[in-house]
Amino acid sequence: MKDSPSSEILVADSHLSLIPAGEYGVMYHSHETRFVFGRKLIVHFTITENGMAGLQVSRFYNVQGFGGEPGIVGEFKVGKCCTFYREYLNLFDPQTPRPDRLSMHRFKHQPILAKVRVVTEANGTPLPKAAQYSVIDRLIRVIEE
Repeated sequence: MKDSPSSEILVADSHLSLIPAGEYGVMYHSHETRFVFGRKLIVHFTITENGMAGLQVSRFYNVQGFGGEPGIVGEFKVGKCCTFYREYLNLFDPQTPRPDRLSMHRFKHQPILAKVRVVTEANGTPLPKAAQYSVIDRLIRVIEE
């Protein structure tokens, strides 16, 4: 007996790439806000080098709140202890006199060096190879051209 089309399972987030851990040059692609085990800002980047050019990899941040409904280019709120806030200032304005005024536009057209890691377990359980994916662990610095 042949399976009907309705018995197939579609895998969401098939855009998640699996690349070797390491440092890669990346460019900002887009960002979104979403509930993923809490309030998250997800910043999407495209790799620009090392034979992986064109693949997408994302950086996940915890945020304090949303400035409206979560979604593509969603607004968000961060505190001074948030990783996003600290990384942003280290990348763009370590000596800024106005650390309360941040803009996602600063990411556009800025090549950034990122440290990528492979997610190999979830909730303490090892993931099968097909379920593993890569994420940005840290944005290191803006790459000077």
